[in-house]
Amino acid sequence: MGTVKKLFLAAGLVLSFSAMAEARTAVVNFTGAVFNSAKAQELISAAQEEPEFVNLRTRGETLEADFQALREEFEKNELTWSEEQKAEANQRAMLMRQEQEHISRTLNQYVQGTVMRELQTPAAEALDELIKDEKITILINAEAVLMAAPEADLTEKLVQRINNKVK
Repeated sequence: MGTVKKLFLAAGLVLSFSAMAEARTAVVNFTGAVFNSAKAQELISAAQEEPEFVNLRTRGETLEADFQALREEFEKNELTWSEEQKAEANQRAMLMRQEQEHISRTLNQYVQGTVMRELQTPAAEALDELIKDEKITILINAEAVLMAAPEADLTEKLVQRINNKVK
């Protein structure tokens, strides 16, 4: 490689490194900020009071009580039950757990969907404003970062901006 090419390559590397040194990198947990906002807490409370939510939660609690009763019955009668009775009890317990998990997922998805539908746009606008105001050139999802200095985490600032935006 010629001397001129080496000089251009070296100059390019120096410029690249100086540009990277001026870059302001930050991290943010967007979803965490949205769900920690005051409006999200209001939406979650309201969602938990809706009849459909209450009915599903009650069904989940009933299943938990039925599961505990079945477990106690199994422990009490395990030595006297046939293998068929044990298998039937295990099958019922498994079905109860599956239904409980389904209810739990449904409730979580309902709440998350309610919050994100209402807050995604204003939260994205708040994030854009924060990036501009803080002169961020590289923003990384905090969930993908192993470690960052506390001053690099803008999540709390984003929560405050979301709160101000959706009063």
